[in-house]
Amino acid sequence: LATPEWQIVKALDEIESYEPDLLVVDPTHFAFLTRWARRLDRKITSPRRLHTVCGYTLMTRVARRQIEEFMGLDT
Repeated sequence: LATPEWQIVKALDEIESYEPDLLVVDPTHFAFLTRWARRLDRKITSPRRLHTVCGYTLMTRVARRQIEEFMGLDT
């Protein structure tokens, strides 16, 4: 995916400022975002319990592993 770093930082900033309790994501794109967040030493968190629902495309084993490693198993 050819997303410039500034857009990734903006996405992470928006998630942080919104403080969601639910993220509905495409697993391929979310795995990409988690890899970048790790690289930038950022977290995807919320003061509320954060739930993640994946849809839109099939979740591959690779995407699932990357998301679980970054977010934890109970997300």
